[in-house]
Amino acid sequence: MLNDNGTLLWSTGLGHSDKAYLTQIDPTRKGMQVFLVSELRQTDGRGVMLVDAKTGQQIWKIGQPTFHVGDGMVADFDPEHPGLECFASEDRKGGSDARYLLTSDGKKLNTTNDEVPDCRNWAWWDADLLRETIGSGERVPVIDEGVVVRPNEGTQNVSRQRGNRNFNVSKWKGETLTSDMKGEIQMIADLNGDWREEIITVLPGEIRIYQTNIPANDRRITLMQDPIYRSLCATTFARLPAESSSGVLFGRIKIMIILYVDNS
Repeated sequence: MLNDNGTLLWSTGLGHSDKAYLTQIDPTRKGMQVFLVSELRQTDGRGVMLVDAKTGQQIWKIGQPTFHVGDGMVADFDPEHPGLECFASEDRKGGSDARYLLTSDGKKLNTTNDEVPDCRNWAWWDADLLRETIGSGERVPVIDEGVVVRPNEGTQNVSRQRGNRNFNVSKWKGETLTSDMKGEIQMIADLNGDWREEIITVLPGEIRIYQTNIPANDRRITLMQDPIYRSLCATTFARLPAESSSGVLFGRIKIMIILYVDNS
């Protein structure tokens, strides 16, 4: 963590963190916290952990060995637990496919991987303050400039072409709010000035912008008014996928500020 003058404020000493989120995760604690997931193998149980944002002092850790935790996220999707849920997933190249789901105060919630949501693609879509998950369906082959592209096809064309992916916006383990959306997701951001977010996708020859058709129950600050959120939305295309985020106080939660390090 860097101070406002660019000097070191604190360090965990864990090395590269694939994802780190700065926000008020636990509403029972003063100030903000940082949720960290470690790409490097950790045998001391600190591969998934929460620390105090000001001091770097550990608040809780997962308490078991981790191998290569390649993704993580914080989001309030379960109203049964105060604060933000913290979740992460191992990268299989590290030798594990485990997933982890914890409460804001570090209590583990899952016993199987199926109980843990994906870390990517979340949006404020309906009228409440919980965040919704965007579930991808089967990728359908498409023809673009005479090239048929299929999933996992081992050709040089795959990285340049786009599949026609169908997806839905849903409550986690709940109702589907919007279905039959298409394309590869490029950005999730508040573009229209409502505090809910739009989903931008691409198809061959198309750019699509999806917006919610669910009326809001109240007025809230436009997320693009926040410079942190606006800057991260602008740089989404220049780095590996990660969620857009903001530094504004938003209802019952503080929207996360993502600290992402791309070492590619």
